[in-house]
Amino acid sequence: MKLSFSKIRTYLECPLKYYFIYILNFKTKPKSYLSFGKTIHTTLSEFHKLEPYPSFDDLKKIYEDKWINEGFLDKQQEEKEFEKGLLILKKYYSKNIFNYNKAYMVEKQVNYKIKDIFITGFIDRIDKFDNEYEIIEYKTGKNAIEYNSIGLIDENNILQMSIYYLAFKYQFKKYPKNILIYYISLDKDEKIYLNFNNNMSKETIKTILNVNNNILNNNFYKKENEFCKYCDFIKECKEWKR
Repeated sequence: MKLSFSKIRTYLECPLKYYFIYILNFKTKPKSYLSFGKTIHTTLSEFHKLEPYPSFDDLKKIYEDKWINEGFLDKQQEEKEFEKGLLILKKYYSKNIFNYNKAYMVEKQVNYKIKDIFITGFIDRIDKFDNEYEIIEYKTGKNAIEYNSIGLIDENNILQMSIYYLAFKYQFKKYPKNILIYYISLDKDEKIYLNFNNNMSKETIKTILNVNNNILNNNFYKKENEFCKYCDFIKECKEWKR
């Protein structure tokens, strides 16, 4: 079995949605917020490949070249989101250029094996200082406070970063010194440093094993929640009988 954080998250959100996407290969519709987020992530990845000290024009050029225009309602919405992204990047540049680092790695694929389960993921950015590593994950969406989370961190974030934490150790033979989530789209951006321990790692492994077993046992059922109204498969879900 090959799993990723996005697959695990999809199953936990709704097993039937997982079935539609990953078993029946139903296509999801392009979404503007996904295009926006991917554009920002790709832009920052390319930006942090540059030698010190790149200009804002360098960053803007990358942003323009990497812009994804899928999923927007119309040109007006696209232009509005483009300008929003430009403002986010201006703020990011002004806050980070004076301590700019060329990344050690960007969009690094990391792999981790639990029994016969192959876990894979992509870390946004890895910085290296002497012989220590720092993992950085960018977040461009709503912050976790807006959907009943503790602080700025929700369970999905913890699960994602815990998977990366274990995968990093498996691949690099040591734990990263720092793991941080960087909320770049808030009015006041936030860098949240996470601390992991053995109990959290055990819970993550338990979750992975549980999801894997449920998938192997064809345990696909409807799970009604707050995400249903945004689902691409409402019609298929209503017609589903099993």
